[in-house]
Amino acid sequence: MKLFFKSYTTVTFIFLCISQLLIIQVAMGQQPDLTPYKNTPDKINYLRNEISKLGRSGKFSEVIRYAQAGISLSQKTKIDSATAEFTYFMASAYSAQSLIDSSLHYFHKAAQIAPTGSAIQLRTWIQLIYTYNLMGKQDSAYSVLSIAKKVASRAKSTKILGDLEVLEANLLNDGGKFTQSLQAYIRAYQYYQQEKDTSEMASALEGVSLVQNSLANYPKSLAYIQEARTLFIKMQNLDRVANCELTMADLFMTLNQTDSARRYYQQVIDYGKTIEDNYIVGKAYHGLATIAEKQGKTDQAESYLKQSLAIIERTDIKPTIARTQQALGELYVKNEQYELAKKYLESALANQQESERSVDIIDTYLLLAKTHAALKNYTQAYYFQNLYSTERDTLQKKESAKALAEVETQYQVDRKQQEIALLNEKNRSQSLELAVQRRNVFLLIAGLLLSGVAATVGYRRYRLRKRLEMERIRNRIAADFHDELGANLSSIALYSDLLLKNQTAEKERTLPLLENISQQAHGSISSINDLIWTIKPDNDILERTIIRMKEFANPLLESRNIRFVFVADDSLSQAQLDMNIRKFLYLIFKESINNVVKYAKATSVTVQLRESKGIISMEIADDGIGFDPGNVRRGNGLNNMQARASELGGKLVIDSQSGQGTRIRLSFKASS
Repeated sequence: MKLFFKSYTTVTFIFLCISQLLIIQVAMGQQPDLTPYKNTPDKINYLRNEISKLGRSGKFSEVIRYAQAGISLSQKTKIDSATAEFTYFMASAYSAQSLIDSSLHYFHKAAQIAPTGSAIQLRTWIQLIYTYNLMGKQDSAYSVLSIAKKVASRAKSTKILGDLEVLEANLLNDGGKFTQSLQAYIRAYQYYQQEKDTSEMASALEGVSLVQNSLANYPKSLAYIQEARTLFIKMQNLDRVANCELTMADLFMTLNQTDSARRYYQQVIDYGKTIEDNYIVGKAYHGLATIAEKQGKTDQAESYLKQSLAIIERTDIKPTIARTQQALGELYVKNEQYELAKKYLESALANQQESERSVDIIDTYLLLAKTHAALKNYTQAYYFQNLYSTERDTLQKKESAKALAEVETQYQVDRKQQEIALLNEKNRSQSLELAVQRRNVFLLIAGLLLSGVAATVGYRRYRLRKRLEMERIRNRIAADFHDELGANLSSIALYSDLLLKNQTAEKERTLPLLENISQQAHGSISSINDLIWTIKPDNDILERTIIRMKEFANPLLESRNIRFVFVADDSLSQAQLDMNIRKFLYLIFKESINNVVKYAKATSVTVQLRESKGIISMEIADDGIGFDPGNVRRGNGLNNMQARASELGGKLVIDSQSGQGTRIRLSFKASS
């Protein structure tokens, strides 16, 4: 089993040097005082307990120091399981600081040292799977998962099997395979039930909530996390209760239930201070800042973010520190306090660059471009705008390559299946030929059957080749639009905004022209983004359209204090729609929401997406002032909606009366 890991131990000389320097640094620090403890087991237990406390407080540098002391102690006494355990703690501390290469190195080392099939080896494999997934190396994650499942099955370790199902569920969820992910969480729940492990049963429910969140089924996600919270309350596990309530607060925010969100964020702060968990306290203050900012209370939002940063900085979690600094910088940009914005954004950028997992760096580049532009540092503005465009394009190309790879994999699987089917048909035809020697009439029949099968297989192959070719074309078009037009329009928008802010001479003559350029550039960017999204093949499932609808409508309606409710049948989430149907459905939705914002004076909008007997229907209802369809002048908006409904082969009905709101109903065949 250890052969699996030998290849990884061939690390570069530089990495070994760095590792040794880190070990020397740790060793030079103040060593834990073990003198009160006479025997080795007591010393090991003391170090374990201290590491647990330090980890909860986010003091990961200290965790590394104590883990190193544990490794030295257990190596002297030749206790391999303890050496592996403390190496595991060290790897976990590096992982928490997003030092992924270092964490991966020590996880592999722990797995090598641990006795084969031991609990610590299985636990280390679990962290390796998690780390590989974090790095985007799903193939490596699945390889370790396969080995770990076999060992856990042989060891009849039901608890570990449940943990491995949870990890598989996470991998599937990250890969967009939500139905399979739910099934894996259910299997995990069943394993934990066998063990009567209430804590892990609750964790599996948290996982189900996560998948429902990914599917944008926010009410269901909330119901499952509340169920998990109830179990943790029964166990008096305050740590997990606090984490569940943080998730609940975030979901209440998504559902625009700000009063409930505020209440739970405040509860999380109280819990977090009690259990000395700086991470969740900082996250909760960040949530309160988001609420305050949405309500226009910018001073309060600034205060909450500063409290969040002060607490989060007590931990070593650089990505979260960077995210809070970025939020402060963005707030100052909105308030036109550009020097303060520059300070916090540059700090955020430094932390993102230091971290090996800099997920928000693209947004920071864009904010710095805007900040330097406002400060008239045009060279720096251009520099960060270019960085933003380059990084964004790189990310898009990676996503396109991943989508294409998935299509090609499916094509290869289908081709293999067809080759097997053809081989089976040939074998059957050979058997027929033996019988044909006695009855010539069957020769003709067998020939016809074989040619029919060959034609069918050939046709299926042709269709698959055409499909793959089309996927490539669509991805290439999307990339071309994004790279060329997207970047150019972004630059036009940026520089017209700069000129608008710095107009002095001939203001009355040039200002309207510049405003027009800016509006048209921003409008074109929006249209190009819609087009790119429409063309991309990985958006062909309806679930992605539903998510995009919500992403478009939520901020727009929130800015006007309009309550938004979106309800969709579960059966629709994995429905496949072709490119044109998706495009027209989304554009009709977008036009309807824009009309609500511009004209309706509504306080709430409800969208329902249903499916029955192959017919998909969408209803958008608001409680606004309504209008008389017979007397209103039908501009491009209403005419475009009717034209798009016709392109769908569907029917669009607009039902409205003055003072009684508006109801728009669209219905069409799913296979149009």
